[in-house]
Amino acid sequence: MQLYSDLRKYAEEKKLDVRYARWFPQNPEWLARKIRAIKVDLKGADILVEVDRTNNQRWIIFKKIQPRMPQ
Repeated sequence: MQLYSDLRKYAEEKKLDVRYARWFPQNPEWLARKIRAIKVDLKGADILVEVDRTNNQRWIIFKKIQPRMPQ
């Protein structure tokens, strides 16, 4: 929920009208589903995404990883 709130606040600061935008997530669940869908692409960009659940809280953690050295 915090990530979604921060994202909406950022969009408002940039004066983007996202209330009815199809490209902008309309709720936290939609955002989490889209993040899971691009998880592989983010890993290709050296960003690790970890999704976890504890009780009724959902955690999405982004970690920058060291790029692999080509062999």
